[in-house]
Amino acid sequence: MTELNQVVIKGPFGFGLNLPKVLSGNFVLVAGGTGILPFLDLLFFVLLKATEKRYDEFKPSSKLVKINCQSIDFENFSLRLFASFSTEADFYGCEIISALYSLV
Repeated sequence: MTELNQVVIKGPFGFGLNLPKVLSGNFVLVAGGTGILPFLDLLFFVLLKATEKRYDEFKPSSKLVKINCQSIDFENFSLRLFASFSTEADFYGCEIISALYSLV
């Protein structure tokens, strides 16, 4: 019989996301139930920046998205989300994540 390992994660604690001015590196988000809610602002920000980058590729005459805050180094940035929900209806932010996934 295989022995099961158990991991216990307690929270919330810490100083929030405390993100640097330039996002680069590998990010892993782990959430269960409505535990994705604290990440929605970050995911929406990444969606806006990815949309802005995509528009820059087509050189439009005007940008639909203008953000004057942190930047994302997309060449050196990866984001992985591991989440579990009882039902699809419990997946708050599904639209944001679906749109973000479609841009990748």
